[in-house]
Amino acid sequence: MSPSRVDDQPRTNLLYRSLHGRAPEQVVRAKGAYLWLDDGRQILDACAGAAVASIGHGDERVISAVTEQLTQLSYHHTSRLTNPAAEALAAKLVGHRPGGLSNAIFLSSGSEANESAIKLARQYHVEIGQPERVHIISRHNSYHGNSIGCVSLTGIPSRRQHFLPLLMPNTSRISPCYPYRYQKEGETDAQYAVRCAAELEAEILRVGENRVAAFFVETVVGAAAGNITPVPGYFQAMRRVCDKYGVLLVLDEVMCGMGRSGKLHCWEWEGVVPDIQTIGKGLNGGYQALSAVLMSERVIAGLRSGSGCFANGQTFQCHPAAAAAGLAVMSIFESEAIVQNCAKRGAELRAALETAFGDHPHVGEIRGRGLFQSLEFVGDRKTKSTFPVDLPLASLLDNAIFNRGVSVYSGFGKGTADGVRGDHILLSPPLNITSEEIKELVQALKQGVDDVFATPEVQEAVLAFAKSPDRGLLAMNLVYRPGGQTGDFLGHPHDVALLIQPQEPLSTWDFLVAGARGAKSACPGSLDAGPRLAFSPMAHVSAVPYSGPPLYSVPEDLVIPGVLDIDNCDERLWVPQTQDVWFRPLLFSVSQGYFVNLLRVRKSGILSRHRHAGPVHATVLRGRWHYLEHDWWAEEGSYAFEPPGDIHTLEVPEGVTEMITLFHVTGAYIYVDPKGKPEAIEDVFSKIELARAHFEKVGLGANFVDRFIR
Repeated sequence: MSPSRVDDQPRTNLLYRSLHGRAPEQVVRAKGAYLWLDDGRQILDACAGAAVASIGHGDERVISAVTEQLTQLSYHHTSRLTNPAAEALAAKLVGHRPGGLSNAIFLSSGSEANESAIKLARQYHVEIGQPERVHIISRHNSYHGNSIGCVSLTGIPSRRQHFLPLLMPNTSRISPCYPYRYQKEGETDAQYAVRCAAELEAEILRVGENRVAAFFVETVVGAAAGNITPVPGYFQAMRRVCDKYGVLLVLDEVMCGMGRSGKLHCWEWEGVVPDIQTIGKGLNGGYQALSAVLMSERVIAGLRSGSGCFANGQTFQCHPAAAAAGLAVMSIFESEAIVQNCAKRGAELRAALETAFGDHPHVGEIRGRGLFQSLEFVGDRKTKSTFPVDLPLASLLDNAIFNRGVSVYSGFGKGTADGVRGDHILLSPPLNITSEEIKELVQALKQGVDDVFATPEVQEAVLAFAKSPDRGLLAMNLVYRPGGQTGDFLGHPHDVALLIQPQEPLSTWDFLVAGARGAKSACPGSLDAGPRLAFSPMAHVSAVPYSGPPLYSVPEDLVIPGVLDIDNCDERLWVPQTQDVWFRPLLFSVSQGYFVNLLRVRKSGILSRHRHAGPVHATVLRGRWHYLEHDWWAEEGSYAFEPPGDIHTLEVPEGVTEMITLFHVTGAYIYVDPKGKPEAIEDVFSKIELARAHFEKVGLGANFVDRFIR
């Protein structure tokens, strides 16, 4: 029985997570690993809510501890008071100085903990006399919470899109450690870890080695991408880079921590310790709202050397009843060897999943640690292509498995692979689950997956992959920043181009970008903001796609998300041309003899002298430049047209640390001496070969360049 539609339900005063589609079922009772619904159904809670119910539901020992605490002391403010429960919980968590962690504060949610960690990292640097450290680096395919600071660090476009103008500007993201998709063939784990660390170091240097405050990362990625687990040595390599540049390592273990991985702290697997750690969910088992920030002696020493206080007081900080719940849960962890049970049952779960799904043609990877496991689904195992973005596979699986009597976690519905595409389901049952319950879980999982893959809509997608296994191959990531504001690509890269949210009337360039399919809905009213352009030819076009015969020999569309997100671009996409000069290819038209690329220059002085064989269009995205032969300057936001036959000498002036320009070049660059004598030629074909060699070198593969060729 599937949930009924919202429209079919009695009116409610609750705002559900969705006002469209299905209303949530009502759960009326819970005990151990099971939930009971108001219609009498019994559901095995194989996700523990959202990795929360660490010791199961309805444990009378925790309930009694909370009741007793509320009877004695229900609340106090922490401006001058403390309470025994909070003191005892802090002592249990960090009193033995695990990894050098020495102090804790208790809050009410993972978002509050991560927001506090952001502030703590910033304040630490201010206190030690480094106020210029304002930037935080996180990763794509990540989730850190719902507050503005947390969303600023999160690498999921769907969680960011509504709030882009509000997000923190001093943030950027690098690639996750995602071996299933990003580790190249033949690359060892150690080599991959070094490559990931090099990307972090390059990003620190790009931002400014004295400007980065923290590297903020989930030890094992949770809901965003389904238990992405780092290769051995990854965190050690990242720690070395952080230490080299004075950057704090902040580990978000709100979901993956507190025993979930088979060790109390997930970082215990990695041979590193954080400067700041956030925990929640399993810490409280769902009995009260409780999270925590754990901090190292190094961070405490920084605060003590300065103001001596953390500017972060909250109303329910160190709440006595919440602390009592956490203390009771942690006591049960110890008395019943909960973490050890997790390790043992986690091995059983993984073995059962491998048996049930190891040969499934559409399960690309089974991954995770302990009782924190995921299945990633793909259209084709060989190519790792994703299912169509308009096929809600994860939601279909979630519903089908629920109808078989088991609740799983389907993350954010879509976006496993790149934030937009890809599907997974996540398992995070109570840590005291039994072997029999694991068998029940996997049996229902198998039945639900079989049910979904037998449906006509999924069978249609499967047949399409059988005809064309390359369907759904990934494009690159998905973010851009117009007008200095953080932004994201929204939707499938083959369906929507770039979106823009202008802060003022549209410029010519803004219009060219915003005119991409789908952009008008992203910036309501902006295209009608003035009389500059006549829209009457399109005023009465119906919302019906063209259904006529295809035109002869029309090449495939090419849409590249994130072109304007200069600060968050994967560094591997920049092809070195000469020292301090790179280009990022966007299009190589071998049939028409032109190319489109971003040119990036990080030096001042003369760049080149050349003649164009065809017309050139240029739009300056950053910095400024000019030609010695002309008196005009190409400034940030400027558009320039250069006619065929024009000879000019390009100069980047002193004081410009970085110049980036979008060039559309038809024909060849003919490099000449001061008398006009040709010395070298550069065209679309030489650009392709440069890019091919570079992409092979950085691990993307020589064929990566083919996606830009038309």
